[in-house]
Amino acid sequence: MEIYKTNSVKNWYYKNGNLRRQVYYNNGKKELVYKKYYEDGGLCFINNFKNGKRDGVSELYYKNGNLKKEANYKDGKECGAIKDYCEKGNLKKEANYKDGKRKGFYTYYYEKGELQIP
Repeated sequence: MEIYKTNSVKNWYYKNGNLRRQVYYNNGKKELVYKKYYEDGGLCFINNFKNGKRDGVSELYYKNGNLKKEANYKDGKECGAIKDYCEKGNLKKEANYKDGKRKGFYTYYYEKGELQIP
């Protein structure tokens, strides 16, 4: 891993000049926020880091800008609700995690957002 200055921001760009990635560093480690963008400029994902590990909410987006996945992390492991969304924006499935392991079953939803009953 490359080491950068304390409290700095590193940007990478596509050949067309649009921002590709943006990483905020704190004390030379990946901290705070890591963002990646599609070549057309739309946001692809946001990951939050603490002490070099994912920590907090991470979000993945479709090219149309709608949320694709939302996950919570603590010390680099999934924790709490993890939600997947349809491209139109409705909730597709969700599950709860603790220490990186799923607890219980997935809950599935129809494309229009109604709960699927097994």
